[in-house]
Amino acid sequence: MVLLTNPYKERLSKPGRIGESKIVKKTGRKRITAKEKRELKLYEIPEEARRYELFMPLNKLWSKYIESLLGNTNGDIHKADTKHQQLLLGKLIKADLHGAKMSVVRARCPNFIGISGIMAQETKNAFKFITEDDRLVVVPKAHCVFAVKLPSDAQCLIYGDQFMFRASERASRKFKPKPNVDL
Repeated sequence: MVLLTNPYKERLSKPGRIGESKIVKKTGRKRITAKEKRELKLYEIPEEARRYELFMPLNKLWSKYIESLLGNTNGDIHKADTKHQQLLLGKLIKADLHGAKMSVVRARCPNFIGISGIMAQETKNAFKFITEDDRLVVVPKAHCVFAVKLPSDAQCLIYGDQFMFRASERASRKFKPKPNVDL
């Protein structure tokens, strides 16, 4: 006779045994693939929704959001002291820009310079603007410098090369200062 100090225990997950009721069953829901999302055009702005006046309420909402984010500075970043200025810029980096009035200040491709409008959609590599003449313009972030118009008529420059993240990743990311390279 052999005594075992750790006797064998039956598995509870196999069917027909004691723990059969504890098996987790799949619900049968299938997730939609990236290819199916592209075919369904889920991320595209419909042609009838590409009107500047439809995005004006989004711009007003963004203005209120950015005013509450910046606090008592009234958006005047340049007059703040250096430490306070760094805090404000850190908040602006992580801010959501959907609805912001933006324009392209510098770009490697001269066709993009001067394009301005309300930012309607952001991807990892591009901004999509709705211009005042109701056009959807896709501007790549790479090799471009953007000016974001703040509610107090101040402007903040965004270097697209250092901004090449998804909006959701940018909100939770810790940014480190990088040297600026001219275009």
